[in-house]
Amino acid sequence: HVFHSIHGTELIDWERQKIYMMRLFAVVIFAVLALSANGKTALRKESEETHDRRDLLQLSNNQTACDVIRDDLPGECACIEPGPWSIVVECLKTFDGEYFNDTIGMKVVVDPCDPLGSKMAVEVVEKKHEIDYKIAGVRAGEQKNFPIPGLSIIVPALGHLGLDTAVYIGGNPDLLTLKVGLNACVVVHDKNVCASTIPGVNKILPWWILKGTYSFGNVCRGNSTTAIM
Repeated sequence: HVFHSIHGTELIDWERQKIYMMRLFAVVIFAVLALSANGKTALRKESEETHDRRDLLQLSNNQTACDVIRDDLPGECACIEPGPWSIVVECLKTFDGEYFNDTIGMKVVVDPCDPLGSKMAVEVVEKKHEIDYKIAGVRAGEQKNFPIPGLSIIVPALGHLGLDTAVYIGGNPDLLTLKVGLNACVVVHDKNVCASTIPGVNKILPWWILKGTYSFGNVCRGNSTTAIM
């Protein structure tokens, strides 16, 4: 009887140990699964962030600042990007009209991503009269006509029409309106008369290098990400 009593006690202890071991094993398995799940979540989040960053860079790489404006450029112009923050448009335009026969070179520098506000600079060159006229620091919100010293068009009954560089920049990188080109105006009886209303002259002027609203937002954000990385 004593033997049976001792043997029964050992069985009970063994059963208890087995239950304890099973519970301990279950706790360990649960902890391992929890760590694995947290690890996968962290890896997934990191992967998503990396993917989003790559998408942004891919977008900026696929469409450069020149690509944004290229379709609107006249055939006499070409766009280059000397750096990530600006574009340069260079043009050589030959005018062959009844009242104006000349070749004008123009260089337009646009910085759509400037943190102080988008800006533009223009340079006009004419070899015949040795003209090299520069306009710098035109900021977003400005619209101006800059008379080009020494350049004019002679129109019968109107006289000399001074050749102007017409510039407008407005908005922000997401919706930036750019308007830059050549125009000619004259004051007649206290009224400003410009090329678009003068027969014959309106066939060649105004001549626009850029005239439209463009979105540089993705390009600017992409370049900022590239600079940070």
